[in-house]
Amino acid sequence: MAVSYKVPGVYVEEISKFPPSIAEVETAIPAFIGHTQKFEKDGQSLKEMPTKIKSMLEFELYFGGSAGFKITGVNANSVTEGAKNVKVEPTYYLYDSLQLYFANGGGDCYIVSVGTYSDTVNEDILIKGVDALAIYDEPTIILFPDAVLLNDNAKIAKVQQYAIKQCASLMDRVTILDLLKSDEEDGGAKFRDNIGMTDLKYAAAYMPWIKASLSKKITLGQIEGFDLKTVTVPVNVGSEGSPVQINDYITKYTNLIADVKKVEKENAKLKIEGSFLAKYLDILKSGAAAKPIKAIEWVYKIVEKIEEYYGGDDAKNLKNTDYQAFITNNIIPIIDESVASIIVKVETVKPAHDVVRWAKVEAAIVLAGTAPTEVFCNSLITNGTLETIFNALALMESGMAQSINNYEQTLVNNVPFYKSLLQALNNKMCELPPSGAIAGLYCATDNARGVWKAPANISISAVSGVTKQFTQSALGAFNIDVNAGKSINIIRPITGQGTMVMGARTLAGNDNEWRYVPVRRFFNFVEESTKKSTQWAVFEPNDANLWLKVKNMIENFLYNLWRRGALAGAKPEHAYYVRCGLGLTMTAQDILEGKMNVEIGMAAVRPAEFIVLRFSHKLQES
Repeated sequence: MAVSYKVPGVYVEEISKFPPSIAEVETAIPAFIGHTQKFEKDGQSLKEMPTKIKSMLEFELYFGGSAGFKITGVNANSVTEGAKNVKVEPTYYLYDSLQLYFANGGGDCYIVSVGTYSDTVNEDILIKGVDALAIYDEPTIILFPDAVLLNDNAKIAKVQQYAIKQCASLMDRVTILDLLKSDEEDGGAKFRDNIGMTDLKYAAAYMPWIKASLSKKITLGQIEGFDLKTVTVPVNVGSEGSPVQINDYITKYTNLIADVKKVEKENAKLKIEGSFLAKYLDILKSGAAAKPIKAIEWVYKIVEKIEEYYGGDDAKNLKNTDYQAFITNNIIPIIDESVASIIVKVETVKPAHDVVRWAKVEAAIVLAGTAPTEVFCNSLITNGTLETIFNALALMESGMAQSINNYEQTLVNNVPFYKSLLQALNNKMCELPPSGAIAGLYCATDNARGVWKAPANISISAVSGVTKQFTQSALGAFNIDVNAGKSINIIRPITGQGTMVMGARTLAGNDNEWRYVPVRRFFNFVEESTKKSTQWAVFEPNDANLWLKVKNMIENFLYNLWRRGALAGAKPEHAYYVRCGLGLTMTAQDILEGKMNVEIGMAAVRPAEFIVLRFSHKLQES
């Protein structure tokens, strides 16, 4: 070591004996792009911000639950026959695809929310989600299940081509593509026509859609665009002493759902103003005369809103009598106490709950001179009055949850058609594009066998089948495209084995180098691992010592991969080579320009896609 010793003594020097090594990067970190119920973490928006999650619980915490749906048609001749041919308006697929991902062995992944369920799916918005991933190094798989909602092959291809372009540019990821459900009918011809021919080795396409076995909690409150009463006949529900006609019962149920939504909307306005009021009273301590007025005005607005729910305006009234009774028994008494504490400041006698009290509150607002003092209004915070009112507003929203469940259960127990409708809906809502499940299989295969093992000839978990089955000749046309080589991997049920993925080709199906998904992903893995682990060599002296270190480091890495079965060859020298040196990979001019060129060759193992067993008759010899 070039150390100058000036002071007598004992010095310790450590000598490095171990060469640098290559650390393996993660191979299966998918990034899901699509729409979510919300996108917020710790008060910060997560829109178009790739966020790493580990579970569905974490997803629901930041991004919410699944989307609703709308029934556009139901076929039924009678109650006893049950629901047939249920048609559902397309819904968002990211949430359910993520469920399938975790069910099939998926682990950590990224979520890129590009909007909420109230937003329309748009190709340019999805492209923004792809763009957001460009600066993130960890994702290795891109997928966007919601793209099929564009329902246009040209628009979908625009998103798919953009994702493929990013994969080719960064060279560390691939993309899994879904086809439209309608593409099942033309053998993927429109998909192949629109996807183009550029960088297809970075993409793999799968079809048909799968029928997921995901249990969905479907309630009447979620069913839009369909009137249950139009296909049912009146039946009695309830005790014999007080039977309720089913049509009336459904009316009460739908009114209850509408009432709760109305109260939530109105309360949201009151809460915003109340939050402002709390800050207003807390910050301003100087005794401004407007403070007591504002405090009373806000409480009065709540009183006025509750009065409105019972008034003469049918458009504003609550329609469900049970909900009215709940507010009367549980909410009004809480508000009463808060109002009474204000009135007592202008009148010593505490009036009963009636219109007189409301009038007194209104009078208290007008009587600024005799209104509560600043000290009293500040005490609205310290004695918990404001908190009590906020709790009452929250209770008004959540307090009918059990009643809603009771209504729902009564319908399930007493109306056979309704029960069959829920089952039909559950089946229909579970028809999904397969990319989420495929991404899970990529992860599971990588963890169990390695990235060089084809994620094929394995069954998909949490599915009951596929939306379409194909003949043997059609299967061959999907796997081998004689026109442009754009292979489509097929998912099909096999007796006794389940719903199996029976394809492992990239879209570059005619390319001998990049035909297979595991080969493309294995090279991504080696390239990225080597790239990151040789960063230390930048600005090191570009001489034979450096070349030897780098060469040995890469050879050790490839030797370990060969021993694990990732490379083909009876001997290491048959499986790979690493070249680096003057006259081999570099010229004198390269060295002058600061370049160190390393050439790596690998014989990647390829899947045995076709197993041919040859049989022949053997003539008798004895």
